[in-house]
Amino acid sequence: MNLIGHLACAGDASAAVRVGALLPDLLSLYRRKARPQPLVAHWNEQGAALPGADAVVAGINFHHHVDREFHHAPLFEETAAAVQAGMKAASDTPGLKRFLPAHILTELFLDHLLLQDHPEWERVFYTALESQRRPVLVPFVSAHPLVH
Repeated sequence: MNLIGHLACAGDASAAVRVGALLPDLLSLYRRKARPQPLVAHWNEQGAALPGADAVVAGINFHHHVDREFHHAPLFEETAAAVQAGMKAASDTPGLKRFLPAHILTELFLDHLLLQDHPEWERVFYTALESQRRPVLVPFVSAHPLVH
Protein backbone atom coordinates (compact mmCIF):
# COMPACT_ATOMS: atom_id res chain seq x y z
CA MET A 1 0.00 0.00 0.00
CA ASN A 2 2.98 2.29 -0.38
CA LEU A 3 1.72 4.08 -3.47
CA ILE A 4 3.84 7.19 -3.02
CA GLY A 5 6.89 5.03 -2.32
CA HIS A 6 6.44 3.21 -5.62
CA LEU A 7 5.85 6.50 -7.41
CA ALA A 8 9.05 7.93 -5.90
CA CYS A 9 11.04 4.85 -6.89
CA ALA A 10 9.75 5.09 -10.47
CA GLY A 11 11.33 8.54 -10.62
CA ASP A 12 11.23 10.15 -14.06
CA ALA A 13 9.76 7.12 -15.83
CA SER A 14 6.88 7.64 -18.23
CA ALA A 15 3.38 8.03 -16.82
CA ALA A 16 2.49 4.54 -18.12
CA VAL A 17 5.44 2.97 -16.26
CA ARG A 18 4.49 4.93 -13.13
CA VAL A 19 0.90 3.69 -13.33
CA GLY A 20 2.17 0.15 -13.82
CA ALA A 21 4.32 0.56 -10.72
CA LEU A 22 1.19 1.57 -8.78
CA LEU A 23 -1.12 -1.04 -10.30
CA PRO A 24 -0.44 -4.05 -8.01
CA ASP A 25 -1.32 -2.04 -4.90
CA LEU A 26 -4.21 -0.22 -6.60
CA LEU A 27 -5.75 -3.50 -7.72
CA SER A 28 -5.45 -4.99 -4.24
CA LEU A 29 -7.28 -1.95 -2.86
CA TYR A 30 -10.05 -2.46 -5.40
CA ARG A 31 -10.39 -6.22 -4.95
CA ARG A 32 -8.01 -8.25 -2.84
CA LYS A 33 -7.95 -11.24 -5.21
CA ALA A 34 -7.37 -9.11 -8.30
CA ARG A 35 -3.70 -9.39 -9.19
CA PRO A 36 -1.82 -7.84 -12.10
CA GLN A 37 -0.15 -11.08 -13.25
CA PRO A 38 -3.26 -12.29 -15.13
CA LEU A 39 -3.33 -8.93 -16.91
CA VAL A 40 0.30 -9.29 -17.90
CA ALA A 41 -0.35 -12.85 -19.10
CA HIS A 42 -3.38 -11.67 -21.10
CA TRP A 43 -1.44 -8.98 -22.93
CA ASN A 44 1.53 -11.28 -23.53
CA GLU A 45 -0.67 -14.11 -24.88
CA GLN A 46 -2.85 -11.92 -27.03
CA GLY A 47 -0.01 -9.78 -28.32
CA ALA A 48 -2.40 -6.93 -27.65
CA ALA A 49 -1.71 -3.80 -29.61
CA LEU A 50 -2.73 -1.47 -26.82
CA PRO A 51 -0.31 1.45 -26.93
CA GLY A 52 1.38 1.75 -23.57
CA ALA A 53 0.65 -1.81 -22.39
CA ASP A 54 4.35 -2.72 -22.55
CA ALA A 55 5.16 0.28 -20.35
CA VAL A 56 2.47 -0.72 -17.84
CA VAL A 57 3.87 -4.26 -17.72
CA ALA A 58 7.37 -2.83 -17.20
CA GLY A 59 5.97 -0.78 -14.30
CA ILE A 60 4.32 -3.86 -12.77
CA ASN A 61 7.61 -5.74 -12.98
CA PHE A 62 9.39 -2.76 -11.43
CA HIS A 63 6.85 -2.73 -8.58
CA HIS A 64 7.64 -6.34 -7.75
CA HIS A 65 11.38 -5.66 -7.89
CA VAL A 66 11.03 -2.72 -5.50
CA ASP A 67 8.87 -4.78 -3.12
CA ARG A 68 11.43 -7.63 -3.05
CA GLU A 69 14.18 -5.19 -2.11
CA PHE A 70 12.16 -2.96 0.24
CA HIS A 71 10.56 -5.73 2.28
CA HIS A 72 14.02 -7.03 3.20
CA ALA A 73 15.46 -3.61 4.07
CA PRO A 74 16.18 -2.90 7.75
CA LEU A 75 14.04 0.26 7.61
CA PHE A 76 10.96 -1.75 6.70
CA GLU A 77 11.68 -4.83 8.81
CA GLU A 78 12.49 -2.87 11.98
CA THR A 79 9.57 -0.48 11.60
CA ALA A 80 7.06 -3.25 10.89
CA ALA A 81 8.40 -5.26 13.86
CA ALA A 82 7.95 -2.24 16.13
CA VAL A 83 4.38 -1.71 14.89
CA GLN A 84 3.63 -5.41 15.35
CA ALA A 85 5.07 -5.33 18.91
CA GLY A 86 2.94 -2.27 19.68
CA MET A 87 -0.16 -4.05 18.42
CA LYS A 88 0.64 -7.08 20.56
CA ALA A 89 1.15 -4.88 23.63
CA ALA A 90 -2.20 -3.17 22.99
CA SER A 91 -4.09 -6.47 22.63
CA ASP A 92 -2.78 -9.86 23.62
CA THR A 93 -5.75 -11.61 22.02
CA PRO A 94 -4.61 -15.09 20.95
CA GLY A 95 -4.75 -15.70 17.22
CA LEU A 96 -5.07 -12.01 16.38
CA LYS A 97 -3.42 -11.40 13.02
CA ARG A 98 -0.76 -8.74 13.40
CA PHE A 99 1.72 -9.23 10.55
CA LEU A 100 -0.44 -7.95 7.68
CA PRO A 101 -1.82 -4.89 9.52
CA ALA A 102 1.71 -4.02 10.73
CA HIS A 103 2.98 -4.40 7.17
CA ILE A 104 0.28 -2.14 5.74
CA LEU A 105 0.54 0.45 8.54
CA THR A 106 4.30 0.65 8.03
CA GLU A 107 3.90 1.26 4.32
CA LEU A 108 1.20 3.88 4.87
CA PHE A 109 3.33 5.64 7.47
CA LEU A 110 6.33 5.73 5.14
CA ASP A 111 4.10 7.18 2.40
CA HIS A 112 3.00 9.82 4.91
CA LEU A 113 6.63 10.72 5.60
CA LEU A 114 7.38 10.93 1.87
CA LEU A 115 4.41 13.25 1.32
CA GLN A 116 5.52 15.46 4.19
CA ASP A 117 8.91 15.88 2.52
CA HIS A 118 7.53 16.04 -1.04
CA PRO A 119 3.92 17.32 -1.03
CA GLU A 120 4.10 17.78 -4.82
CA TRP A 121 4.04 13.98 -5.24
CA GLU A 122 0.32 14.01 -4.49
CA ARG A 123 -0.23 16.02 -7.67
CA VAL A 124 2.22 13.81 -9.60
CA PHE A 125 0.32 10.71 -8.41
CA TYR A 126 -3.09 11.96 -9.58
CA THR A 127 -1.71 13.44 -12.79
CA ALA A 128 -0.09 10.13 -13.75
CA LEU A 129 -3.30 8.21 -13.05
CA GLU A 130 -5.49 10.66 -14.93
CA SER A 131 -3.18 10.85 -17.95
CA GLN A 132 -3.23 7.07 -18.34
CA ARG A 133 -6.81 6.35 -17.30
CA ARG A 134 -8.47 6.28 -20.73
CA PRO A 135 -5.64 5.38 -23.09
CA VAL A 136 -4.11 2.53 -21.05
CA LEU A 137 -5.40 1.89 -17.55
CA VAL A 138 -9.10 1.22 -18.20
CA PRO A 139 -8.55 -1.03 -21.26
CA PHE A 140 -5.67 -2.82 -19.52
CA VAL A 141 -7.54 -3.49 -16.26
CA SER A 142 -10.90 -4.24 -17.89
CA ALA A 143 -9.41 -7.46 -19.30
CA HIS A 144 -9.08 -8.85 -15.76
CA PRO A 145 -11.86 -11.36 -15.00
CA LEU A 146 -12.05 -10.39 -11.32
CA VAL A 147 -12.53 -6.70 -12.02
CA HIS A 148 -16.01 -7.08 -13.49
